[in-house]
Amino acid sequence: MAKLTNNPLGDYTGKLGDTVGGKWKGKHWVRSRIYPSQRGTLEMYYLFKAGQLPLGSFSFRQMNQRRCVFQMLGCIGRKNFSNLITPVWERLCTKNKLRMSGTNLLTKRNVTTLWASMPYQNKEYDAITNTPDMVKMIVSDGILEPTPEVLTCTYNPDTGILRIEWDSTCIENGNPDDYAYVMAYKNPVVDSEWKPNGLLYGKATLPIPPDIPRTRSDGNMAIALPKGLVASDIIGYVFFRDNTDIIGFSASMGKVATAIKK
Repeated sequence: MAKLTNNPLGDYTGKLGDTVGGKWKGKHWVRSRIYPSQRGTLEMYYLFKAGQLPLGSFSFRQMNQRRCVFQMLGCIGRKNFSNLITPVWERLCTKNKLRMSGTNLLTKRNVTTLWASMPYQNKEYDAITNTPDMVKMIVSDGILEPTPEVLTCTYNPDTGILRIEWDSTCIENGNPDDYAYVMAYKNPVVDSEWKPNGLLYGKATLPIPPDIPRTRSDGNMAIALPKGLVASDIIGYVFFRDNTDIIGFSASMGKVATAIKK
């Protein structure tokens, strides 16, 4: 770090080109900008798999964390802005006076749990044996009482109908007339080109009349998904919102779907 003297660019604080400027005890300083190591990019992955990089120069841990967690959650935010981010996560930001976007809050609430759920963080991602446990993801959050348990989550590949049954018991601030919502996530978390996947179905908004909203006391709800999916790739989530919209939403509870045919 060096003291600035007659800097032609003027005194500045922050990043500028390949330098970083600042001020300490009334004196301006500048140093070279340090760039973080990029050992987990997709380009480096292909070079590593082709044997063109030495051992230790590529990081599966960095690639997994970015693509399977951070970028996957960001993908969910981008693809589900009106049906999830705006009604749930933007509302939480406003209510709690948080200076961040709804997508950033969704990521913040989920990233640590999902990253910890990946069995082998330093090994290559695998959709079956080495992937984040999406059952642990919360698609909704808040102080309203959640369901104690998701009882069943079934998917009919012939019709595409996903049905969830839940325990409607209320112990704390939940009520039988709370509105119920169901959403579903389809694995894998990255697609065949290693791009983050954010296939989330359903919405955290009330149905358009004459359709009638489901409530906590109903104990079950169904939504339509594409036909022909693999049931074990689907995670269903249920959550609630008080009907006065004073308390807001509950945290969601997830469960892996099982196949059913009629």
